[in-house]
Amino acid sequence: MTVRYEASGYVKDDDAREWNADELLKSYREGTAASNEERAKLGVPAIEIIGWAEKPAYDTASHRLVWAMSSRDKGASADAPQGVNYNTYASGARATSVSTW
Repeated sequence: MTVRYEASGYVKDDDAREWNADELLKSYREGTAASNEERAKLGVPAIEIIGWAEKPAYDTASHRLVWAMSSRDKGASADAPQGVNYNTYASGARATSVSTW
């Protein structure tokens, strides 16, 4: 597991509440496809984003946006082992992001 902290800047509660899950998933799929080119150069297998392990949800009490995506090696069978990328954003004056793989 890798845990990463990132100071992301200011994120308004309204912005976090209104994130579009389909657009976010599309963006991650496109980014993953682009990074697969670099993975190939490094001799690392390509991966694909399968879908949501946990669809984005905003918790107004804690000001957190949370989501998780499932992934696997590109072209692997449906019963192949999967990875999960879990993300949480805490919004407010100093928004932060934590991702785990």
